[in-house]
Amino acid sequence: MQAASRRVHEGHLMAPRLRKAEVALTAKQLRFVQEYPVDLCGAKAAVRAGYSPRTADRIASRLLRHPRIAALLADHAAQVGARLDLTVKRLEEELARVAYFDLRELFDDRGQLLALEDMPENARRAVASIEIEDLFEGRGRSRERVGVVRKVKLWSKTEALRLGFQRLGALVERHEVAVADMAVREVSDAEWEMLAILTHHVVPTVAAPGAQPELPAACPSSGEAAPEPAVQVTYLQPQDGDTDA
Repeated sequence: MQAASRRVHEGHLMAPRLRKAEVALTAKQLRFVQEYPVDLCGAKAAVRAGYSPRTADRIASRLLRHPRIAALLADHAAQVGARLDLTVKRLEEELARVAYFDLRELFDDRGQLLALEDMPENARRAVASIEIEDLFEGRGRSRERVGVVRKVKLWSKTEALRLGFQRLGALVERHEVAVADMAVREVSDAEWEMLAILTHHVVPTVAAPGAQPELPAACPSSGEAAPEPAVQVTYLQPQDGDTDA
């Protein structure tokens, strides 16, 4: 079977190449291994691999728990991480830049916003985007530029601190559920079977020590947008001669 040549995401990451040692897997299973890294959606990968769309969710969940398939996907993820230098240490450093960011690093001694190339690296990495807008007065030939507005969006410090607390194990989210009093009755065999099915879909399995982590079979919502930066700094750049000497 030919290895998938599809490029995925902006990093042009290739689907995992299959070795002869994987011949124990079926043709559909091998195709699933190639399709899953495309969008990390187990159900869609199962359909593209030739499984029925009606059972794609259940098939994907079972395939992702298959030891050989899980090992292949974990190996592929490790290779991608090595190529992109995705290490825990580097990710922690990037998180710390946002969590400990000091707004003063964006300005010079006179309170003027620094040019992008003059900003310290830690400050640049904490900035999500910079928008520049020219201000004008008048119309026609009398229209003249009177100033500049620079809008600086920062990545959320609160979110970075929350992730840092979670990384250290110092923050545990708890959810309280209030259950009303109800009559106790015997559960039928049919209800036990239904409960078993629901438990299989709702309760995550606990991996044994040394086992591969279970990958999600569910697909992210296509309409789900990435979170917007939570902080915006609007800075009005005065024209030369407008400031007090």
